[in-house]
Amino acid sequence: MGLRYYHDMCVCFKTGSGGGVCWTAAAWHTGSALLKVGGAEQRLGLLEREFVSNAIQGYLQPMRKFLDTEMKTITRERRLLETKRLDLDACKSRLRKARSMDGQSSAEAELRKAQADFDRQTEITKLLLEGVRSSQAAHLRHLNELVEAQAQYYEQCQKVMTDLQKEMARCVASEIDEICQKFFAGEAAETSRMPTL
Repeated sequence: MGLRYYHDMCVCFKTGSGGGVCWTAAAWHTGSALLKVGGAEQRLGLLEREFVSNAIQGYLQPMRKFLDTEMKTITRERRLLETKRLDLDACKSRLRKARSMDGQSSAEAELRKAQADFDRQTEITKLLLEGVRSSQAAHLRHLNELVEAQAQYYEQCQKVMTDLQKEMARCVASEIDEICQKFFAGEAAETSRMPTL
């Protein structure tokens, strides 16, 4: 008769014809445990898929929309403002360098026009930048929702894993009890069949 240890626990196998009973019980418990782990992994996968979907819809899509529309418009208008400022600076420089009356009057007219264009573009840019404040508030709200969703996701994952851990502990304990009971019952039956000396 032989005794084997599995993870320092009493998993007993008899050599010869009696080994099939213990092995069958061990295989059943292992299969059951694998199904439980697989089910938990599937629940974790579904939770992750739901979290990713919520993150995309609740945070990434609004941010992408902002970057693709509002931010591009703001960037374009700021570049245009910079161009208008450079035009205004060039007109001021021409006015300072003008020597004749015709040159000065022409430079002053260009300066007034450039100043008006610059002022108009400044107002447009300011309005767009003020609109960013309301967008920033919305982004903060979306970011807060993302953090809450992530906390909920991790909490749900923790619950799934805690439940699995408890189920596995029960499974291991019942397998060890069943195998050891069968082993000791088989050993007692073998002892009763042995001839007395």
